[in-house]
Amino acid sequence: MANREPGRSTPTHDTASRYVFAERPKCPACHATRLRAYRTTRNDDDGTLTRYTRCLICGQKFLLILE
Repeated sequence: MANREPGRSTPTHDTASRYVFAERPKCPACHATRLRAYRTTRNDDDGTLTRYTRCLICGQKFLLILE
């Protein structure tokens, strides 16, 4: 297996640093992951996206900000 030290079962630091894991967005009220974005705007100053989101389970509306 590439990028592994002999006798080790986990990847070396060099391999692991190439991956970034992000948690899936969840509704703040019921923690469901079935969401629908009904409007998205981009902030040109810092490049963030603001998604106006509604939970398909409980109907809660909230803002999801992506950097």
